[in-house]
Amino acid sequence: MTSLSVRDTPCGRPSRHGTPPDIEANCTRAYVRAVMRKGKNPGTIRSPNTVSRVNQGKACDAVIRRIETREGHQRRDLAFPEREHHPAPIEVTCKIGERVYAFEHTRIEPFERQIELEAKVKAHLKPIRDRLAGLLPASEHFELWMPARAMLDLRGRELQRVQDAIVDWAATAASKAPTLPIRSRGWEGRTIPYTKLPNVPFSVFLAKASRRRMAGGLTIRHLVDGNVEEDRAARIGRAYNEKTKKLAVWQKLGAQSVLIFEENDIYLTNHELVADAVAQIDETAKERPDEIYLVSSIIEKSWNLWALRVDDHVYHDLSAWGTSLSEIDPTTLIDVTGE
Repeated sequence: MTSLSVRDTPCGRPSRHGTPPDIEANCTRAYVRAVMRKGKNPGTIRSPNTVSRVNQGKACDAVIRRIETREGHQRRDLAFPEREHHPAPIEVTCKIGERVYAFEHTRIEPFERQIELEAKVKAHLKPIRDRLAGLLPASEHFELWMPARAMLDLRGRELQRVQDAIVDWAATAASKAPTLPIRSRGWEGRTIPYTKLPNVPFSVFLAKASRRRMAGGLTIRHLVDGNVEEDRAARIGRAYNEKTKKLAVWQKLGAQSVLIFEENDIYLTNHELVADAVAQIDETAKERPDEIYLVSSIIEKSWNLWALRVDDHVYHDLSAWGTSLSEIDPTTLIDVTGE
């Protein structure tokens, strides 16, 4: 079981080795500091519900610019098959040099309904945090654990009843802070003593954070059941196959096909995890795009673009050669698709 935290900002990126690590609020700060050490101002961590399809056009533009640099030619003859109701409705085609390039974009998520979960975090969890802010002892920092997708299908009065029940229970439990367990690293692998509340269709758990943590406040931890990496590979595989079917039509017409994945998740995703999943899918795919890229758009003023495969050169080769990663200022990008 993997957890992800909801505090004032989302936080944490996992290692590609083994189970994704404990996700702490200070991971976001560390990630931003890493960007700032490169002399950049990262701006803000993108709020989940501010992410829209506008990134589709900018992500395509980022990859087109990279290919323009590689090929030494500028784009021309742009066309928009989806807008023009083409039988293979991809995002954009253009010529770079004498070659036609066909681009298709899709966003990926690390677990089912993650995009929907992010969009509903404020409506579902912010009221709980706000109401508990004045009720929890300031001497401790608390962690409230619940299943990741438990509240997604709640609406109206039912949602209100669940929020009320959690607030009342957590306030009472926190008043007995000296007797609460202290949460430490590795708890995801333990049997947790969850509490089943009346009018709440899932179990919850409240603990004090490690004594090293700053006192005051509440972190809400979403727990994701199952094998995150297997689930990620399955979802990427579905997106890969769906998009490749359309790109294959353009390949048969002589175009260089380009698949662009976009992720804006700093809970459970990094480029190496995606690269490994893509490599596994590539091994058995009957049809493959000519080039595959990953755009990471979580930091508002500093995006990363990784080449995961270019023809037969895979990510780990490109990374070793220093040709996989490009750092991008998204404010310079053009929304080429206008969406």
